[in-house]
Amino acid sequence: SFLKTHLLYFTKLIGITLPDEITTITKGSTSSSTKNIFSNFPNLHSIVIPNSVTSIGDEAFYGCTKLTSINYTGNKEQWETISKGTDWNKYVHSDCQTVFNYVNE
Repeated sequence: SFLKTHLLYFTKLIGITLPDEITTITKGSTSSSTKNIFSNFPNLHSIVIPNSVTSIGDEAFYGCTKLTSINYTGNKEQWETISKGTDWNKYVHSDCQTVFNYVNE
């Protein structure tokens, strides 16, 4: 796939917005066809997660040590209903914050 072929270039990304079609984020993956998409993105500072997401797996952001902003398009109550795996945010920056009702400009 395009993502797999160009993964080296993507490691320089500082921000990413997931499309509304995404429902699950697992360790290094957003679907079975994009394995290791978030593993070791050392420069990723922010991510926009759509309110369509229902599950975030174990260590989903492994190696994203500069991730300081998780922007969620839904509200806090919706965020709390998302199934989150063990250590889903273990490897993010210690000051990482979740912003609710985020509107992507």
